[in-house]
Amino acid sequence: MRPGTREDPALDKPGLPNAAVTETTDRQDTSRPSKSPTQRDKVLRWLIREGSVCSTTFLARYVPRAAAHDHALRQQGFVIVTQPCSRADHRHKTHQIEYVLEALPHDPTGGVS
Repeated sequence: MRPGTREDPALDKPGLPNAAVTETTDRQDTSRPSKSPTQRDKVLRWLIREGSVCSTTFLARYVPRAAAHDHALRQQGFVIVTQPCSRADHRHKTHQIEYVLEALPHDPTGGVS
């Protein structure tokens, strides 16, 4: 039994703040694969399916850190270009970015199939 885990009898004491319990039990177990897709997986799926995605679309889909996921995908070899949003159906009051998937990693044709 490790201290600070659910099996620790010290956590069952009355008056223990809930933060101590959630802090030790909310840690993600990285030894087993996650069943639900990560935000990065969702960003990649949307880019593959749609080809280009506006930053406001990511926000509407509750993915506020799309730029960070874009950066990580680029490091994995995906060719993603950012450009000003030019969609006819989007009328932005401020400057918005559109992410365009140009090529997959190790794609011999250089384009998205």
